[in-house]
Amino acid sequence: MAHLWEGLDRQYRRLCLRARAWLDRHPRLDAFLRSSGALSTRDGAIPRGVAVGLFVALLPLFGVQTLLIAVVCIAVRGNFPAAFAVSWVNNPFTVAPLYVTFNAIGDRLFSGLLSPLVSVAGLKRDVVLEGLYLGVGALCVAIPAAILGYTIAYFAEKALRARQTTPGASDPTRLRNRRRH
Repeated sequence: MAHLWEGLDRQYRRLCLRARAWLDRHPRLDAFLRSSGALSTRDGAIPRGVAVGLFVALLPLFGVQTLLIAVVCIAVRGNFPAAFAVSWVNNPFTVAPLYVTFNAIGDRLFSGLLSPLVSVAGLKRDVVLEGLYLGVGALCVAIPAAILGYTIAYFAEKALRARQTTPGASDPTRLRNRRRH
């Protein structure tokens, strides 16, 4: 398990260096993102980012998700990179199964409640109802997913911070010596 964490840590550091280089080339954007808290890793920003990313990714808003994630991360001071990373749960390979599932959940749970509210007839009625089922079904999945994602990220962050404050846990020579043996 330690080997897995070391590999993830190495990849994370490499990604941070690339992101840092990009932000160095765009100083105004860097200043704005830092002042907004969208790049912060303090005070639960990563769990908030994970929650935002999961919530927005699971809404049927294909095409505007990244912009919405950025705006919400700035509003709640969530970590945008964490939000963007988890938002890939909804990708070109998973979008169809997710939307079919959301529609089925919305239809199963809310057909009796939503059907009388739609006053149009014929094909328009079917389209409106399917859209409503998709939307409420997505909310039924997105809200618990965001709460669960926040909880897991919160405890993972807490455990990693405790591990970093452990004496000798972040000693680079200890990791180098460990790999040799």
